[in-house]
Amino acid sequence: MSAEIAPLAGIELIGDLTEEFYVGGVKTVGTLARVSLTVTRDQNEFSWDAPVWFCDPWPLPFGLAGLEGFLHHFVVTINAYDGYLEVEPEPWLQDA
Repeated sequence: MSAEIAPLAGIELIGDLTEEFYVGGVKTVGTLARVSLTVTRDQNEFSWDAPVWFCDPWPLPFGLAGLEGFLHHFVVTINAYDGYLEVEPEPWLQDA
């Protein structure tokens, strides 16, 4: 995610957990923060704690969902032909 989003979401970035890496061929500096994420479907909310890297610069107009922070918790189906995306919580998350 872009580092610009952190203060907008009320997330304080601590400089101790900072690392340089490449995203899309662009060198960036990321600061790691653990945040609470929530996905809502109908009347159900699914929340979990996730590691999120807030990067500067961030070369993309969108954020990336990673394995540990998002995909580990959901079954994701992408159907490009029919033009839809399904995100279904893992059963253990639904019981939480």
